[in-house]
Amino acid sequence: MAGSMLAEAFVSGPVWGLVPVALGLFCGAVVVRFLAKVRAARAWRSTTGTITKSGVQSKWRVTGILNYSLIHELQVEYGYEVDGCAYTGRNVTFGTVSSSLRRWEERKAARYAVGQGVEVWYDPDKPSDSVLDRRFGALYLTLPLLLGIGLLILGILTLAGVIDL
Repeated sequence: MAGSMLAEAFVSGPVWGLVPVALGLFCGAVVVRFLAKVRAARAWRSTTGTITKSGVQSKWRVTGILNYSLIHELQVEYGYEVDGCAYTGRNVTFGTVSSSLRRWEERKAARYAVGQGVEVWYDPDKPSDSVLDRRFGALYLTLPLLLGIGLLILGILTLAGVIDL
């Protein structure tokens, strides 16, 4: 009897507010970690590289129970050399954004023609970590940031007893 009362209090009480707070903090940590990497990349060195592959990969992604959507991703590969060692990179920028619009991704791929020379930015402490563009779009952070803020608010309101989950 006491065990079931404890379980009922846990399931219906404000303790459930800790779940969205924890998830909100996790989203915040993801954003902070991403921004730290972008900031650290300001100190990265550059070298010249060559595009070896460029195109768009299409694949089906599960979007729900028995729901799929066709997404398209820019696929670029480039070669570069640091201190006499050859490296291969695949990151155009930090983060990957896919699109349901193939034409959009094809336009991006056209900027990276095979054989084209490119400036490659690499981490001097780990030269295999590289990108072609050190900038990032706010799009990469919008969803985790908004989700994190929303979850934090939900959790705080639940813990305060304003709403009941």
